[in-house]
Amino acid sequence: MELLNKETIESIYEKAADILATVGVEFEVDSVVELFKKNGAKVEGKKVFISPSLLKKALSSLPKVKYTPTHNKRLVAASPFSNAPMIIDDITGKIRRGNIQDAAKMYQLAETCDLYESINPGV
Repeated sequence: MELLNKETIESIYEKAADILATVGVEFEVDSVVELFKKNGAKVEGKKVFISPSLLKKALSSLPKVKYTPTHNKRLVAASPFSNAPMIIDDITGKIRRGNIQDAAKMYQLAETCDLYESINPGV
């Protein structure tokens, strides 16, 4: 099963690369900003602008991993709250900081849903 075709994936990549280069990303940790600066990124205060060449260099340095599913679940490459602690509240629809009850709901969903599972890419 193919969820996204090659053209769609390339379009998403190009748009994300454009955002990283023109809009930039703000980092709260000074050492992270310095690391990007040391590697040639344009820096304005806490905002880092990642050029397409720096993005390509960073992505090419990642280890090559091939995931072979042993079941028919779709994979969600994120773990609740490991990388994005903000959620949209089920009841109010407002964005708020996640809590332990939210984490429990996410893990229950990941364990019982036939379509998704949760992994932590930061481990």
